[in-house]
Amino acid sequence: MDVYLTDRILVGNKALTKTQRAFREFFPKGPDFTQVSDVKLQYALHPINNWPCKCLGWKSTNASFQEELLHLD
Repeated sequence: MDVYLTDRILVGNKALTKTQRAFREFFPKGPDFTQVSDVKLQYALHPINNWPCKCLGWKSTNASFQEELLHLD
């Protein structure tokens, strides 16, 4: 799994920082992600991916992604 770090100073990274905070609610710093099951990971990602975002017109990232997939056909 690729891990990307963000510069918290930049305004454009604000949403990413919020996502990281939400992710840390499920997984405190320091866990070995090779030991985390796919079920636990999906449990943590579901609310994060389905949370409404102001920058997406209050749609979730998941809904926006699904809409983009429909335009690929």
